[in-house]
Amino acid sequence: MSDMEQQRRLQILANPAETRTIECKSWLDLSDNKIKAKLAKAAIAMANSGGGTIALGISEDETNGKKLVCKPRPSNVARYNSDDVGSAINKYAEPELEPKLVFENHPDSGDEHAFVEIAGGMHQPVFAKRQLNGEIEKLACYIRKPSPPRSEVPHTAQEWRDLLQRCVLGSRDSLLGSIRTIIDGRLLDTSSSVSDEQNLIEFMAASEDRWRGRLGALEDDHVAHFRHGYWTAAFSILGAPPSSSHIELRRNIDEAKEGSRTDYGPFWEQYRHGPEAIPTNDGFEAWLANPVAKEYYDPRECCFWRATLDGQFYYLDAFYEDAGFLSMAPGHLYDISVSLKRYGQMFMFAGRIARMFGENAEVLMCSQLTGVMDRLLSSERLWWLKRRGFISKVATISFVPIRVTPQEIDDNLVEILLEFLHPVYVLFNLYDLERKLVAVEIDNLKSGIW
Repeated sequence: MSDMEQQRRLQILANPAETRTIECKSWLDLSDNKIKAKLAKAAIAMANSGGGTIALGISEDETNGKKLVCKPRPSNVARYNSDDVGSAINKYAEPELEPKLVFENHPDSGDEHAFVEIAGGMHQPVFAKRQLNGEIEKLACYIRKPSPPRSEVPHTAQEWRDLLQRCVLGSRDSLLGSIRTIIDGRLLDTSSSVSDEQNLIEFMAASEDRWRGRLGALEDDHVAHFRHGYWTAAFSILGAPPSSSHIELRRNIDEAKEGSRTDYGPFWEQYRHGPEAIPTNDGFEAWLANPVAKEYYDPRECCFWRATLDGQFYYLDAFYEDAGFLSMAPGHLYDISVSLKRYGQMFMFAGRIARMFGENAEVLMCSQLTGVMDRLLSSERLWWLKRRGFISKVATISFVPIRVTPQEIDDNLVEILLEFLHPVYVLFNLYDLERKLVAVEIDNLKSGIW
């Protein structure tokens, strides 16, 4: 079990919320066929939508505005086992799924909760093979839909295209893996390999180490040390061939940057003495705080980024809020409006460049905030926000990776950001990010209003 996976489950328990990849259900009596059908429907939808988690023991509190709350397992519900969960789901799923049952204790109450993890990467759509009136329909192919998150059959041509594209990518990745194994002269190994998510996390760690290695050339008090904190974002382009050359990658980066609506877009350069991005063995690397260039007074002009030929991208920068021109000293604020547009830019850039890698490409995005202990959530537009006291009590926030297609970024960016960022803002003293605010800020971003 990876620390990232466990952290994600504990976040669900601490702040229950349903998303496209998370469905919460009350404690289920798996001896009841109607209950089995409900669980199977959720699992089928998750499998057809790239995978996800079904959290058990979480239900709406009717006395508190239907807020989702965690409840202890009742005495009449036995502790689940993998055989019972798999049997309940596969009574209805075709082809059969391989759900993984995991248990975690609530971080406050200590009550044990069950999680059913459903893998994505299906090679074909999953259907319901039998019917139970009112719960599940025979031959229905359920998917997860946003706003509000729910399990339904596809209704639009685009929803069917997205589903079929995920299956094509799953089949192609499996075939390519087998071909590589044969070419390398190794026996086929059916054991699980390092996941795309773990590869991305390791790339982030290696990239941060490279940045830290650059800092030795600077004075200890140089602003490029980002002593108040910094944010990083990274994404992998999946399901597409690598760039054929440094020239092609450079051209793709430049074309993708042309869609940015602000001067400080992702992967930017100042061109003080030509482009800051220099070729490396695996792609390009840029550090705008090159000490021979000039004296720096704005940490935002000291970002570091990498881009590799095989489609991995990394960006590290100071917080906009620490530039020294806001009402409080650096290290004390985290601006929600800036954050929404910052991640909106990153997803839009990723979607543009993913299309250049291949028409069937997907984007796997992750991020981390470092140095956010005691930062106050703020916004220049939401004047009342500071007064509410939404303060972070953790120093570092690691995001749960999210996988999306360029078309989904075009069509559902607001929902994607809500799913990606809501668990992060909850750590600021339970701030509940609203869809309306996300929509307003993304509209501003697309209109060039920072």
